[in-house]
Amino acid sequence: MAYNVVNGIVSGSVDQHADQEISGIKIFKNTISASVFYDTDAQSPCATEKNVAFDKLVGGSKNSLLTYQGGKVVKSHYNLTFNGKALHTEKGVFKILSGSGCGLWDVPATKLIGKVPAHSINFGGGLEAHGATLKVNAADGIKSDKEGVAVDVLTNGGLGFKSGKLTVNPENSLDITTNGQNISDADLLLAYDSTRGEVRHTTFKNLYDGFLHLKVPKPQGSMNSVQFKGNAGFKGERGFTYEPRNNTLAVKGTIKTLNACVTKKLETTGDLEINGALYKEIKVTAAETYEFKDTDNTVLFDTTTHSIVATLPLAKENVGRMITIKKIHQNKYKLRSFVLTVKVEDGLIDMSSEITLKNNYSLRTFHSDGKNWWIINKSGT
Repeated sequence: MAYNVVNGIVSGSVDQHADQEISGIKIFKNTISASVFYDTDAQSPCATEKNVAFDKLVGGSKNSLLTYQGGKVVKSHYNLTFNGKALHTEKGVFKILSGSGCGLWDVPATKLIGKVPAHSINFGGGLEAHGATLKVNAADGIKSDKEGVAVDVLTNGGLGFKSGKLTVNPENSLDITTNGQNISDADLLLAYDSTRGEVRHTTFKNLYDGFLHLKVPKPQGSMNSVQFKGNAGFKGERGFTYEPRNNTLAVKGTIKTLNACVTKKLETTGDLEINGALYKEIKVTAAETYEFKDTDNTVLFDTTTHSIVATLPLAKENVGRMITIKKIHQNKYKLRSFVLTVKVEDGLIDMSSEITLKNNYSLRTFHSDGKNWWIINKSGT
């Protein structure tokens, strides 16, 4: 460095590269500033003391960074260092931080803005990364779609949802009778075993043999005995039986009932005692031809406008049956009108194949012996 002894650059000044040397004591009569010195290496005037950045350094450690403390004081911090590759400090506040964040840890999720790629998240079992997206690793029984994660219920599997919760839904299953099939011995049932406190399965055969068969009351009495309620189950008696071969109900005792209806035949081989009124059906007809029905008992034939021909049923199919007929007229004061003829197709009526009633209000009662019809009661001609 050359020293100028006057203000400004002196031609031919002594510098560090010349073979000149300035020796002795230099006395400056006037105050000079560093600006009068010229740094020939830097090719610029020397700075004055008042223009330096700082004049005091506080602290100091290797690789530490300097921070301005005010005035011309800077401080070297032991916990703020830079080793040429990494900046080390206890806490940093940044408005914008760019670059890779692979070295960050303990970052609160609530402080993140934007999306974090899946490969940057440390996730456990049940999750998996698809590119930058984190998805549920759906195992058996679990499905994941745009609507969320749910239980994957099998169609017709007997399960369903109610109020957003998984439940047993028997209607979500196929009918066991589809294609003509039905319950078999080997089919399974679920049952809660209260002794073990577990849900277990059983077969229909085991349900019947091991439970229902023991609980259902067993029939009692002799063969074909009609069952009725006893003290502790069914009960049967020899005097109350039903023979399926001839459809016969046998009662060796007394039958008491408020009403009895026999639709075809009532037969008694002993005394018939009636302690009350006797009711018989009565029918009125004006048909020109009439064939007696199985339920006919008394039939009134109206011959006001025309004659009538009535045919009795076959005597051989009506053994013991009685039929009563009467000829009537709308005019009660008229004694004669169109005739009523009663005939048979097989056998006779007394000794004839037919009879004729001419007078109004005449009646006849016929009784079959299995071959012919016999008149057992009559009135009028």
